[in-house]
Amino acid sequence: LGTHHTKAMILMYRSPDSKRQCDTLRVVIHTANMVSRDWENRTQGVWLSPRIHRKSSSSTPASAFETDLLAYLSAYDGALSSWCSDLAGFDFSRCKAVLVASVPGRHVGSERHRWGLARLARELARVECASSGVRETIVCQVSSIGALGTADKWLQTELGTSLRSARNVLQCRRPDLRLVFPTVEDVRTSIDGWASGGSIPFKSDNWDKQESYMRPLLCSWRAEKAGRKHASPHIKTYARISETGTLSWFLVTSSNLSKAAWGAVQKNGAQLEIKSFELGVLVHPELW
Repeated sequence: LGTHHTKAMILMYRSPDSKRQCDTLRVVIHTANMVSRDWENRTQGVWLSPRIHRKSSSSTPASAFETDLLAYLSAYDGALSSWCSDLAGFDFSRCKAVLVASVPGRHVGSERHRWGLARLARELARVECASSGVRETIVCQVSSIGALGTADKWLQTELGTSLRSARNVLQCRRPDLRLVFPTVEDVRTSIDGWASGGSIPFKSDNWDKQESYMRPLLCSWRAEKAGRKHASPHIKTYARISETGTLSWFLVTSSNLSKAAWGAVQKNGAQLEIKSFELGVLVHPELW
């Protein structure tokens, strides 16, 4: 089942004395739906771009962020064409982040590497991670888990391989994979009680099929330091963390742990099938 799952805003600003409709803008990528309870009683994640100004001239080259944003918006089959035209006049070079998006379809050729887990793998392959003497962990923290199959092929071989990509992958220890997901007790004692469970779906029949390989990876949700222990998590993050607490990279996204969101590899790797619209932002030290 595919959905439009992206949560994002483009906020436009106009100076009081300006004759333009918009002078500057900001891009917001977040994990909350546009309902009050998501913003009041849940734990969410938000990435806010710096203030984006208009290009100084029409010859100002497009940044990678602009190119990726317009490619994503263009995937709406022309519905956002006027927005794309307007946004092309802004300079996104101040955005020190990488967009990681998903759009529905069966993607082949170069398009396959533009979206979903293939896009994630390509971008992480540019990031240098800790040397072989340092233990690292890939932490996936999500609010929904889909049908991944009775074997861990998709989790470990498809998504897991993408998450473990690194520029110096041959010099790194293979990081362990951990999944953070709230327990029944976390839901019961949350601000909204059992009702918050409606925002944290994981079908019991999927758990029955996946328990054998998922249970050893599961970690409980905790947010003591942030004071959000009882604000049930609707946030979705992925990170590579060393044993000393250093982050190699961090991704906040709308993508939960599902084939619909990240895609499933087909035809011996020649095709990636994605069912949902998703949008996330990846940050790492080398962007600065």
